[in-house]
Amino acid sequence: MVELLAVIAIIAVLAGILIPTVNLAQNSMNRAKSKAVFAGWMNALDQYKQEYGYYPPGFFNSSGVFELAGNNDKFVRALSGRNANGTINTEVRQVNRKAIRFYTFSEADYNDNNQLADAFGNPNVYFVVDRNGDGLIERTGDVFRADALNAVPAGGIRGNMIVYAVGGDGIDFKDVFSWD
Repeated sequence: MVELLAVIAIIAVLAGILIPTVNLAQNSMNRAKSKAVFAGWMNALDQYKQEYGYYPPGFFNSSGVFELAGNNDKFVRALSGRNANGTINTEVRQVNRKAIRFYTFSEADYNDNNQLADAFGNPNVYFVVDRNGDGLIERTGDVFRADALNAVPAGGIRGNMIVYAVGGDGIDFKDVFSWD
């Protein structure tokens, strides 16, 4: 009986060591997957800009920020050249007049609520572009949500576009930043 209790105790200790390691590995995998998806979306937006000379109309506000949540249909139309059901109509032509497919969306791009999201299922994804062309996205409150400012270096971020996802909607999502 004592031997059985000793074996159970050893298994419990090993499980206590292993479970956090597995969770950490899964978080790392989801973070890497999110960054890969973000890179694909940024590349598609860059291709769009190369084709048309500008980013999709109505995407970025005056601070250079585009919030994906609530704008899924517009995002899909602009980057895939089609509606979510694969059709092309006037709404598609308003944001992608040549109906060019810059990105092919898959089920992996969506969360359980059929929203575009990062690999953690977080739909709170923000795109930020360099508005003045100096190659620096500055660390300001009108560009970054307050809960993301601490992740931004004091001197800003070098680049023409970045993407980040932060928690919200009362759910504790993992934060993902394209620049770290």
